[in-house]
Amino acid sequence: MQIQLLYESAIRGKHKSLALMIDYVVNEKQVLTFKDHVGNLRRYMLPKNQPKMSRLLNEYLAEKRNNPDWPLYEMFKKDGAEDEVKKSQ
Repeated sequence: MQIQLLYESAIRGKHKSLALMIDYVVNEKQVLTFKDHVGNLRRYMLPKNQPKMSRLLNEYLAEKRNNPDWPLYEMFKKDGAEDEVKKSQ
């Protein structure tokens, strides 16, 4: 399955953390593309990478949250400071 399909499914299902992570690695860091296989996302979900990814995603979300041009704006605009991304330890 392509990352694009998982991304669209995450948005429809309101899986905020997954949609945010995909948006971050595809649009912000550009280390993957929407045409890549979803298996390429595994390394970003490994338990050893979770604290760093959580921190990076929270920083990314804080930067993008109020940008109406951001593809995930509608999903996150109503959230306050707390959302589904775990805080890094």
